Amino acid sequence: MTKKHHNKHVTHHHVEEDTTYVKIDEALMTRKKILESAVQMAELMKRYESFKILRELKMREMKKLELLVKKIKVEINAYTKSIPKIKEVVEEEKKELKMLHKMEMHRGTMPVVAQEKTQLSGIDREIEEIKARLNELHF
Repeated sequence: MTKKHHNKHVTHHHVEEDTTYVKIDEALMTRKKILESAVQMAELMKRYESFKILRELKMREMKKLELLVKKIKVEINAYTKSIPKIKEVVEEEKKELKMLHKMEMHRGTMPVVAQEKTQLSGIDREIEEIKARLNELHF
């Protein structure tokens, strides 16, 4: 038997793309504008990257500042707790004056009023002296 060779004729269908050409008026000018736009876009991207870096640095500094403010608040609270309160100081002075008054009354010496006069400032002392002179001048 003879072998029959069937040669299949294979045809390659080459699909050609439809190419459309467009005439651009002032092609150099258009190319120049496109390139300028590309440069501007690259510069914008560069500025955006630097902005992102600055924003990150700002956030870090804000966190540092926040921690510093917290530390300062803690220090202020510790300081205010350590100093005596004005009201407490005044009450302690009043208690001391009462104790001195009681001691003086028991000894029979100079009363507290006289002690207070010695503690007056120079202007208060002068005012008291002037008032005493006025009382001596009987009109």
